[in-house]
Amino acid sequence: MRKFIITLVCIIALLYGCAPSEYKPYVPPKVEFEKTEKYILDLSALQKPDKPNYVALDKDFQPVTAENPGQAAYLAFTRDEFKKIMALSASYNAQRELLTDHEDLVNVYIAEINALKELVALREQIILQYIELYAMSENAYRQERYEHKWDNAENKIVQVLMMAGIVLLML
Repeated sequence: MRKFIITLVCIIALLYGCAPSEYKPYVPPKVEFEKTEKYILDLSALQKPDKPNYVALDKDFQPVTAENPGQAAYLAFTRDEFKKIMALSASYNAQRELLTDHEDLVNVYIAEINALKELVALREQIILQYIELYAMSENAYRQERYEHKWDNAENKIVQVLMMAGIVLLML
């Protein structure tokens, strides 16, 4: 009987002596983004005005034939050709300005996307830090609980032994 009680006490002590397992939290997968590159517009696709048709004039403002181009002193445009050149030039400049404004707008959107990517990365770091702090607090709680369980078990064992000793003294 005595060996049985000693064996039972040893088994209980061994069961209480097991340390709590460490808390291992879920670690979410890492999200990585590449920065979006700045948008660069290719203006070479814009249609440039054709070479104008001009009239070669001599010093007396008389047309020069194509056979004697060396006699030309002035190059002149007809009124219709001049209007065409001015319209094409204005159109080209307007298109170029519009496309550069478009490029700026696209780059603003790209900067916004990059800022959102950085925000996601920062939030991911916050989540990982929160998980780490939670794991630390959970481990500390488990250790504290384990230590108090052992203290309570020791107190109960001492009380039972004291009661048993008192009962044995009274017999």
